[in-house]
Amino acid sequence: MLALFALALFATVASADQAAPPSAEKGKRLYAGNACYFCHGTLGQGLGVNGARIGPPSRAVAGFIAYVRRPTGAMPAFTDRILPDADLADIYAFLRTMPTAKAAKDIPLLGPLKGK
Repeated sequence: MLALFALALFATVASADQAAPPSAEKGKRLYAGNACYFCHGTLGQGLGVNGARIGPPSRAVAGFIAYVRRPTGAMPAFTDRILPDADLADIYAFLRTMPTAKAAKDIPLLGPLKGK
């Protein structure tokens, strides 16, 4: 009986060690497949009132997952039945590949609006 328990414990630890690291490529497919782009844009830039800028994320992966589970505003919640934590970690990895937003002073079109 003890040997059976030890074998089961070893199998559990071994499978946990084999968990794949988050994949930005898989995250890109999940981002598209779950229509995240519809509100957040293809580059995570946000689309005004429809969705906030989300790329690259400013919070840690655990905070990102917690927010997706219980968002504020108009964003629907995505339970772990819809998107498991591993999938959200992949989406997070994809979001981290996105360019950062430029400061307003670095956007030429906004120059006249800033009184340049």
